[in-house]
Amino acid sequence: MRNPFIPSGTKTNTKEIIQKLINKEIVPDFKGHEFVFDFYINPLKKDFDTIDDNHIYLCMSTLDKVIISFNCTCQYCGNYLESISIDRTTFETTIYYTKKVNGRFKHLELEPCESNYDVIETEIEVDSTLIFANFFLKEDGDYLEDDMKDCASLNITQGLYDIAKFYEKENILFGQTGNMSVYFYQGEEGIVALRMDLEYIKEDFNEIDLSPLELEQIEKYKDYKYLGEVDCNVWRFMIASKNTIKKLNLETKIKGFEVNLPLGRYKMSHYYQLSDKGLLVSEIKSV
Repeated sequence: MRNPFIPSGTKTNTKEIIQKLINKEIVPDFKGHEFVFDFYINPLKKDFDTIDDNHIYLCMSTLDKVIISFNCTCQYCGNYLESISIDRTTFETTIYYTKKVNGRFKHLELEPCESNYDVIETEIEVDSTLIFANFFLKEDGDYLEDDMKDCASLNITQGLYDIAKFYEKENILFGQTGNMSVYFYQGEEGIVALRMDLEYIKEDFNEIDLSPLELEQIEKYKDYKYLGEVDCNVWRFMIASKNTIKKLNLETKIKGFEVNLPLGRYKMSHYYQLSDKGLLVSEIKSV
């Protein structure tokens, strides 16, 4: 089928442009968005020999642009990469994406990503003994977050931020994890949540492959006091004071442990899935 946007007999440089994209001679500016871009380049590599200006399956050509369609999602904000427009002469790129605005989807030129968090910080007021647990439930067995509106998916960074900030308003600390255990230690700088038990590391030190950062952390935290473990079967840990739990009529069937801290305001910096911090999942410090 002939491309209706290219007059018959016109010579264009569509294949040259796509080859430059494949070879990364053209590198689009994704403005802080994280797309699995190479995965979507593979079909262009596979079908490269069949691409010409009469084919519009992979791309659409005009006299001045090559427009390549993509369907991938930013892992930070969740918006869809719609297409990349490449100027035939200058090779400059313009990226378009899909965003939901007032309940309707709009196609817009890509804006800088505002969800590229490398840490999520939340605060609570500690007014009584703290309960560290896998999760808290309402009396009806539901999670508090079930009442959230317009929460992004927890598969993207914006969703992790949304749910943490939701619980902060309820005076609860929320940390998203994997299906794992988290180990809490207390030292002079506050409380740290680690993804491995320091005692286990000590016993099997020669059998564990540790990075330089992890070795540095082991040395740093070796004299910290062990507080307890939370088994994160529901891929999270939550921390709240007994007064907060009573006020919200919450309960937990899988309680981890209790800690008494000096009363006051505390901030948690949560790193898991957001940045590489070695063994460190979160830090909790007095404000």
